[in-house]
Amino acid sequence: MLPAPGLYVHLPWCVKKCPYCDFNSHAVKDTPPYAEYADAVCADLKHQIGKWSPDAFGSVFLGGGTPSLFSPDHIGRILDTASRSAGIRSNAEITLEANPGAIEHGSFAGYRRAGVNRISLGVQSFGEHQLKALGRVHSADEAHRAIESIQGAGFEQVNIDLMYGLPDQNPDMALEDIETAIGLGPTHLSHYQLTIEPNTLFAVKTPQLPDSEECFDMQQQCQQRLASAGFRQYEVSAYAKTGCAGQHNLNYWRYGDYLGVGAGAHGKITLDARSSRTQKPKHPAQYLRDPLEMTIVESSPSEHLFEFMLNRLRLNEPIDKNEMESLWWLANPESLARFRLAEERGLMICDTAGAWSRSPLGERFLNDLQEIFLP
Repeated sequence: MLPAPGLYVHLPWCVKKCPYCDFNSHAVKDTPPYAEYADAVCADLKHQIGKWSPDAFGSVFLGGGTPSLFSPDHIGRILDTASRSAGIRSNAEITLEANPGAIEHGSFAGYRRAGVNRISLGVQSFGEHQLKALGRVHSADEAHRAIESIQGAGFEQVNIDLMYGLPDQNPDMALEDIETAIGLGPTHLSHYQLTIEPNTLFAVKTPQLPDSEECFDMQQQCQQRLASAGFRQYEVSAYAKTGCAGQHNLNYWRYGDYLGVGAGAHGKITLDARSSRTQKPKHPAQYLRDPLEMTIVESSPSEHLFEFMLNRLRLNEPIDKNEMESLWWLANPESLARFRLAEERGLMICDTAGAWSRSPLGERFLNDLQEIFLP
């Protein structure tokens, strides 16, 4: 039985485009048409719900871009449309991404009244030098104040995004970021290594970054410190206090269904045991012209396998025998041959109960492991 579907809403504008960012985000020029865009999202949402008739949403994620540029009223209208059209479960996790210093149109208390119950704050670092190198528009003090405001508004679920492997960063500095974050009392931490992506400013003018061994050292030291502070690593880059794992992302990683609305948003829908991928027009102007336009592609068995493993291998939990047998494209001979190849290369382990998991080598060289399952 599939878990409750998720809803992803893409809100594409940022104060400034960061030089490392390859997301579908657009720097603010003049005043973006926030109200018109919220109307388009609501129309898109009602259209897709009418087409697919999903169960009530088990999670909602308002991502971007910087969704906190939108007012609480805009966010409330989107959530109200989702609730009236399909339903949002009473225990649903409803996350809003925010950046320190980018709450121009309202307060965190306003977002809470609108229905948001979890904030994910893009801090990236508490070091002023690192923030400048990353092109961030906020200071360390603003990050502290934002977290205090979030907690003061009554949010019990708070994620802090941090990065490591930054320009001129050493393991002690990465650990200092973790110490500072722990001291602020979040329930969840995301800890990503900075990577240079194509079509970014950093790809054109790449800064000097720590080497792979130093980055691995940062990762190991930070993992140990987070574990000692009571944060369980349940995914490659995600650490949570007990009961606070991110439900929306868990749904992605477990290959659950979700609707994607907004410019460039992706979705995954299963009907009659067949899954389809959806994608909305990427540019906000194109999306605003026709928010109902959507590309739908049905995945082949080999694409299912790769998409599943690309996400599922990020989790620190085995793929058990029941899961293997319940997905027809996962238990076929060709798929099983890929698992055996991963085992031969020392990247996966199969236990006596028939459950598959990453080996320590597979954890370190996850990209190599995922490539084995390419179509």
